[in-house]
Amino acid sequence: MFKKFTIPLIILFLFLFSGHASYASEFSETPTEIIIPSLHLSLPVVAAKITYETWEVNETGASFGVGTILPGLEGNTVIFAHARENLFVTLPDINKGDYVHVFTNKDWFVYQVYETKVVDPNDITVLDSQKAHELTLFTCFGSDYSKRYIVKASMVTNTTVFDPN
Repeated sequence: MFKKFTIPLIILFLFLFSGHASYASEFSETPTEIIIPSLHLSLPVVAAKITYETWEVNETGASFGVGTILPGLEGNTVIFAHARENLFVTLPDINKGDYVHVFTNKDWFVYQVYETKVVDPNDITVLDSQKAHELTLFTCFGSDYSKRYIVKASMVTNTTVFDPN
């Protein structure tokens, strides 16, 4: 049912032994990939702008809510996807303490889940930051998709994966 998930060894090596931490002023990239190891999920991420007061939703991957905070900056980064096979349908299976990896073209951010909940679609308070560096994931939920499943995670580490200097 799920694709087997592994982190390429070179990326793991760079993450563990790079010794180059990034600083907030350097972060200027939108997310390009999200990996949730506990769900065996790896998805491309594209920027989603607001059209007619609603974020566009990527049909084949996850979406980064343009207007929310870029990964690494203080505030709330928002990523969402459809509740479909090979997208976020398994998001409700995530647990507190699980890790979520967000990549940009230059950086790798690791977040740890601290809260999950179900809300009404018009509950925009979930977009508010509760932590200094936060990630909010969401997808449709329920038999008629009338609710939203929310995952809140706080950043635990970041590393520059690509340094052109």
